[in-house]
Amino acid sequence: GLGIPAEPLFRSIKFGNGLLLQWGAVKGVYLFNNPWTSFFFPLSFQSTDYAIVCVAELLSGLEVGACSIVKKRTSGAGVRIWNDNNYREDGELNYIAVGL
Repeated sequence: GLGIPAEPLFRSIKFGNGLLLQWGAVKGVYLFNNPWTSFFFPLSFQSTDYAIVCVAELLSGLEVGACSIVKKRTSGAGVRIWNDNNYREDGELNYIAVGL
């Protein structure tokens, strides 16, 4: 190996002007989780006026699951995940969020 430590599942950068960039992965998410899958950010935003994008990588490796934001909180988000075949499957949710 290169001696590079494994990256943590969550990362964040806070800039001097207050802009906060956060990204991460949530393992063990399930499609059609009832009612959704929730996760928390490393740092809280000042308000829910932040932008977030996510995608789910399914463990089968056959396809990528889509996700939609169901609930935004300053400390995290709730998402609903599905794939085009509607199979119940688990995977990893990857996200990036930016705001103040």
